[in-house]
Amino acid sequence: MQIKSIRLENFRNIKSQSAEFCDGINILYGNNAQGKTNLVEAVYYLACGKSFRGARDKELIMFSEKEGSISSCISSQKGENDLQVKISTQNPKEIYINRVKISKMREFMGTFRAVLFTPEHLSLIKGSPFERRSFTDSAICQLKPKFISLLFEYSKILEQRNALLRAYRQNDSQNGDQMIEYWNYMLSKDAALIINQRREYIKRLDSKAKEFYNSFCNGKETLKISYSGIPDEIEGPGKIEKYITQKLEENLQSDIKNGSTSTGPHRDDLTVEIGGKLSKLYSSQGQQRSCILSMKLAEGEISHEESGEYPVFLFDDILSELDLERQDYILHQIHSKQVFITGCIDYLFDSVKGAKKIYVEKGVYEDRDISPRGQ
Repeated sequence: MQIKSIRLENFRNIKSQSAEFCDGINILYGNNAQGKTNLVEAVYYLACGKSFRGARDKELIMFSEKEGSISSCISSQKGENDLQVKISTQNPKEIYINRVKISKMREFMGTFRAVLFTPEHLSLIKGSPFERRSFTDSAICQLKPKFISLLFEYSKILEQRNALLRAYRQNDSQNGDQMIEYWNYMLSKDAALIINQRREYIKRLDSKAKEFYNSFCNGKETLKISYSGIPDEIEGPGKIEKYITQKLEENLQSDIKNGSTSTGPHRDDLTVEIGGKLSKLYSSQGQQRSCILSMKLAEGEISHEESGEYPVFLFDDILSELDLERQDYILHQIHSKQVFITGCIDYLFDSVKGAKKIYVEKGVYEDRDISPRGQ
């Protein structure tokens, strides 16, 4: 899978720019705040339908403009497709595949796949459970677009149950109400499906990431990634649903007191262990970085297994955050894949052969050779 070209209109600091890419390594370099990450953000948007920076659509539009767009040509084993996203300050976004308007995001997801690695991901292990859940959910959504609808539906059910809990607290209502039983049933059903798919994905991620991490440490340490939230022995949607239902009933009084639901996939987490010890507490920064690199490369391998082709890899300003050993490892592992790498210091890329180099300044993209170090 590759992205052959892109055109951006009124996107971030980019007024109107087009760029073509090679099927190998594409290097975007230049000073900070010039627009390198903006292009990576646009490519990622085509894969996930949202900004990885957490920006709302209208915040992606150039200041003082009302509309913006991302247009691209991608190729895969299924052929070429033209993708376009139109965003507006006043109207919902519009998505097109080969000029045909798409009404649902799940119909768009999976058409183009990308694995993103940014400096912020280096805090994934020490960060919040929400970050780790988001990492997992984003990866699954690219593989199984219907998972988007499931997450959305669960979120709405959770809102309804929480609203009912707060109403109970204010009105001092009693247990056993048919409404709470209904929302317990609805929440448990979707929760079981989400948890089951997350666990299956994490099992695959653990297996693949182990191999990459093993090469980082020459087999001296072991990596283990597991899904935490419900006991391991409870497997399959049916058993998970029964477990969630039981916990919702047991915790009803405390949930009413707090006005929120204490059980479900919105509370779950990933557990990462290195050498049998909890990584976020006992691992060094170098160990954690090797772990996250392994997880990201494993994400790409799973995507390859699912589709028969590799996703596009996006490495935003990441080489400057890594030591030389990890830089070399990254460049070795992404060989023969389409990759986008951004950076400020051009000599970091002197050893990259056959790459396409694009100089970025003030939202303008210019093909340019990188001068050797010292010249």
